[in-house]
Amino acid sequence: MALLLVAGVRHNYFWGGSLYWVMHGVETLCLLGFTWFGALSWLRGMAAVREESPGLRRLLLLSLPILAVAVLVPNFLSQDVVDYVMRGRILSLHGGNPYVQMAADFPEDPFVAFGDAGWKQFPLPYGPLIADLQGLVAWIAHQFSFLPLRAEMLLACALFKTIFAGSLILSALTARSICAVLRPADQDVIFLGVLWNPLLLNEGIAQAHNEPLMLLALLVAVRAMLVGRVAVGTFALGMGVLIKIIPVLVAPIVLVSAARQRRLTALLMGGFGAVVVLAFYYWRFFTEPDSLDFIRRQSGVTGVTPVSFAAALFDVDIATALTGGRIVTVIVILAAAVHLWRRPEPRVFVVVCAACLAAMVCFGLGGFRSWYHIWWIPLALLAGHGFLYRFAWWATMLSPLGYLAWVSMRSYDSPHGILELSAGMLLPALLAACWRQRPGPGS
Repeated sequence: MALLLVAGVRHNYFWGGSLYWVMHGVETLCLLGFTWFGALSWLRGMAAVREESPGLRRLLLLSLPILAVAVLVPNFLSQDVVDYVMRGRILSLHGGNPYVQMAADFPEDPFVAFGDAGWKQFPLPYGPLIADLQGLVAWIAHQFSFLPLRAEMLLACALFKTIFAGSLILSALTARSICAVLRPADQDVIFLGVLWNPLLLNEGIAQAHNEPLMLLALLVAVRAMLVGRVAVGTFALGMGVLIKIIPVLVAPIVLVSAARQRRLTALLMGGFGAVVVLAFYYWRFFTEPDSLDFIRRQSGVTGVTPVSFAAALFDVDIATALTGGRIVTVIVILAAAVHLWRRPEPRVFVVVCAACLAAMVCFGLGGFRSWYHIWWIPLALLAGHGFLYRFAWWATMLSPLGYLAWVSMRSYDSPHGILELSAGMLLPALLAACWRQRPGPGS
């Protein structure tokens, strides 16, 4: 993480004048170093814990300095957190609706100057729980408005990162609890496999994507279903959907699990609780015209994906290819539900949940980003073996390489998209298919 800290400081504060290309090289070396040492620390840490665990408390204490450095890393691979702050200001300081009004509607707000210009014309693309969190963080940071403008922005970003770090800790603890059901001997290995995971640390904390919040809700839902707390699991899944809509993909799996446990009444109770919260937020945000238009606009965001390759190969438009990819995703979900009905085992439940989310990442989205892997990688690592497990293992280690074009050329244009897809999805999937015996966490 220290290498990312150096790279982030250079990227944001030291251009280098006529020797900028040397500084680009330093930044590239830092990214390569993080890729290598991050993976090495992750693997050696899990191997050491597998041999002899020092105990949960000591593992947590050893992890805190890593998380602290991740919080301090200046954002340089993504500026999403800046948009979190501005959308929070729309809600808490301007009294607007972030699903209807955008940053560009408030040109007098000095925070509009921060971040990527393209997203200033885009409404909030996340669930209403995120909207309220963003508003709260922006309000807290604004209480320190006596600070210089950039310092207030950095404070808000640090608050978000601290929240995401806490979510990752809770996610690791929940994954450990799930592992107690699946493979009790590997609980601390899985704890470290999630908390020291270089992809989760970089994307979820250092670059401040909000995926750790959704991951926590998803893991709580999975854990509750495995121990028979169906109402809690259904409610937690609903809260995950209110963070980001993606967990709805595993709703059929939860339904099948509840039916096999003969707990449909509990399912309805948990679902009712989630619907009550949803109704409140519908009244709060979505009664205004065009307030749900963010779903259509977000679905229209496209990039380099297997779907776009298929569209180019068969000479069809991207919308048609994307429809085909989503049909594939639906087929995977239905097959997963049938498989779970036939084999209602704890590990099968975890694997099919991971498969549904991984299918969406690979085939159902118009654009691929490395942080989408956070949705399913911890579940796949819990599986302990199999293709998805190996895919998660390789994606964790290779995904940072997808940013090489950005740090070396400062461009998100070609070849960045191709490189990100190759390092984050295509190469890991190929290695997972060909290298069947590669050891990893919990194997």
